[in-house]
Order: sequence, then structure tokens, then C-alpha cells
Amino acid sequence: MITDGTDNIAYTVAFNDAPAQTSGTALTSGVVETGLASTANNVACGGMANESASLGISIAPSELQKMAAGVTYSGTLTLLVAPN
Repeated sequence: MITDGTDNIAYTVAFNDAPAQTSGTALTSGVVETGLASTANNVACGGMANESASLGISIAPSELQKMAAGVTYSGTLTLLVAPN
């Protein structure tokens, strides 16, 4: 969730094993998802030339309509990555 301190706005998260994608395998809070992979082979992963996967964050139109213009919304997304 993101919030302005009063209103909570839901979002979805998806992983795709290809770069520059906006959809993929839906990730659910608190659920371990195994078998996801990328072609990353450098722990630094710096720079656009090393793109190997995508993490998409989406807010549904119905949630966007709840948001007020000029208001700051924030939240924290924690993603734990471990080798398979």
C-alpha cells in the first residue's frame, strides 16, 4: 500500500524474466515465489546495458481515481532476492 496518511492506495507487483516489461508473474505480499530467474551474472548490475529482468509496479485505475492531485503518497516495497 501507499498512503498519504489518510487514504490507502493498493498496487500490484509483477516479475518478468525479460527487461523492459510491464507485466509478468504476480507477486503477493508475504508469499515466497520460487523459480523466478534472470540472466544477471554481475552483482553490481549497474547501468542500462545490464538489464536482465523487470519488476512492474501498477496502480489500478479505480485506485488512481481515489488519489487527490497535489498530495504526496508514499510507501515501502521490500523485495528479498536470493539465489536459487
